[in-house]
Amino acid sequence: MKTWFDSWQEELIELGFAHYDEKNKVVIPPEKLERILNVDETCLVLDGSKCNRGGRPEVIFYLPYLPNLGKATIKNSTSTTMIAGSTAAGEPIPPHFQFQTRAQTVDSQSVNINLVTFLPNIKGKFGLEEAKEWPVTFGFNAKGGMDNEHFKEYFKTNIAPLYPDAEDEHGKRVMIKVDSGPGRLEIEFLAEARTLGFIIYPSVPNTTAVTQETDQSYGPFKSKFAQNLKALSDARINGDFPTSLPPWMVGLLVFCGTDPVSQFVVSESAFEFGFSRGKNLNAWSKCGAAPLTRCCLENHSQVRREIGDDDDATNQMMQEIQMANDISTHFLKSHGYNGDAFKVTVKKVERVSVTAKHSEERINMIAEATNHGSMWQAMGASHYTSDDVFLGVAKRNNERKKKELIKKKEMALKNNKIVQEARTILVQAKGVENYNIQELKVLLQYYKIRVTGMKKNELVDKWKDVLQSGVDAPMMEGWSVEEKKN
Repeated sequence: MKTWFDSWQEELIELGFAHYDEKNKVVIPPEKLERILNVDETCLVLDGSKCNRGGRPEVIFYLPYLPNLGKATIKNSTSTTMIAGSTAAGEPIPPHFQFQTRAQTVDSQSVNINLVTFLPNIKGKFGLEEAKEWPVTFGFNAKGGMDNEHFKEYFKTNIAPLYPDAEDEHGKRVMIKVDSGPGRLEIEFLAEARTLGFIIYPSVPNTTAVTQETDQSYGPFKSKFAQNLKALSDARINGDFPTSLPPWMVGLLVFCGTDPVSQFVVSESAFEFGFSRGKNLNAWSKCGAAPLTRCCLENHSQVRREIGDDDDATNQMMQEIQMANDISTHFLKSHGYNGDAFKVTVKKVERVSVTAKHSEERINMIAEATNHGSMWQAMGASHYTSDDVFLGVAKRNNERKKKELIKKKEMALKNNKIVQEARTILVQAKGVENYNIQELKVLLQYYKIRVTGMKKNELVDKWKDVLQSGVDAPMMEGWSVEEKKN
């Protein structure tokens, strides 16, 4: 994580998001905080269960005049994905909902028109001169989640329009912090993002609970969402109303409103509870990426501390412990005891970049990277829209094409040999029974017939069938003179 923050600081300066002040401290101006954002997905279910945990919780039947020891729930296990986030200036990103659908084509997809009654507009300035209202959007796919294609579409239709002034030059770029979810490594998406002026910056793998601002916001959001779900569930059960809650009503629990069945009013917005300006600024302050305080390295219990990774109170304490050990063991030795038996050394951590920018080593590692972990290792915590990534992917594609050409050449040369040998055999005009096994195999291969495992009598019968059919030998793709030159 220290490596990530070092790289993040370097990129902020280089890409024009920050500068050094007179005290050599990194400063991100307020107008640049508006252009740094973080987005992430979360799973929403309407039965009180957790996604990917084996379905909804059990339903316990009870009598209303007896003590209630169970938990009544809405009967619906369909999951919906919500992707949301915020800017470092505290503005909430208009959320997007991805619903499940069984429709096989876009034309056959449908949605209850009442869905929009629970989806308010979200006010934000982002890359404009003045704030305006932005719509909450929704989409569909088979699993109700994000995949490569839908994340790319989400970026094009939801994120890019927020910054119509974005360009790939100082002062106009937009930085997007992301996790290792679907679509983040798709080269077409990265190329389009870079062209439009968007920098895609990954977090350290498996640290989203500490380094992702949206994760901090989803905590209170999910708590309020669960409270709203429980309140609505109780209202429907107590009023003897149907307990089935269709997915299109998820907006009621996220943004508040009136249940059209029970008339129960969900009065508190879970989205406001988790993504208000104040909550967003608090989330960014906890992570310490923007403003650049590195706060999570010092204040988060899940972050391992080692001497040498900073000049703070923890490091000072470690150094004092080292000094006390040195003095104590020296005292024991000076009085005739084996003080070395108690001597220990707190080793300082030497931080080095994983690979150097624009180096052949880095480009080779990127070319071989297959997932977020290996890509992060190759990049040395840099962003996914850097020139090195495109060079690495180009090398990977060239290597793949090279292997395909080698394979094609080997097959073509083999075909050339078969054609030449077959024509030589046919010129001899032998009788069928006079061909040996090898000659029969060549002739049948000339007609693209598999000969593996065949005995001579089978080869003879198969060649007789070919002769009786009167069909010409099919064309075999060979290695042309022009290809040999290339």
